[in-house]
Amino acid sequence: GCSQSGNSSFADNIRNGTAYGLAACVTTVDLPRDAGEAASVMDFLQQNHWILLVSDTLILRTNFYHPNVKLFSTVVIRLQYIPGGAARLQPSIQTFRLFQYQTAADFVQMFIHILFLLLYIYNILYEIWNINKDGRLYFSSFWNILILCSI
Repeated sequence: GCSQSGNSSFADNIRNGTAYGLAACVTTVDLPRDAGEAASVMDFLQQNHWILLVSDTLILRTNFYHPNVKLFSTVVIRLQYIPGGAARLQPSIQTFRLFQYQTAADFVQMFIHILFLLLYIYNILYEIWNINKDGRLYFSSFWNILILCSI
């Protein structure tokens, strides 16, 4: 699998996805919370040629929680080594509320969301009923076509 090393042609085959029909080789390494310990783990991996010999992509994932505004963020940084010596950096940050409904105002917002969803479903069912009632004549009106496009 992926842990075999010492043969650069095998590593190239893994990088290209041709060794034993492998399309991807994924190994997860959980880094310690201490920055110094995490740096020493990364140095160890690089000194043993684990990062550059066998792998072509390094993905760093971390999570953040800000309790004052109740926001949870996930950060994914992907560094991919492209043949020819170039590297591609792809950061991705997603932020969302971990606890969506906690206060009275949040429950009012939830009620409005549910009301909107119910009215949306009613609108779709009403238009389906109109299509069944009018048949092909329904599609002859410009306004009916516009209503269908808005759904």
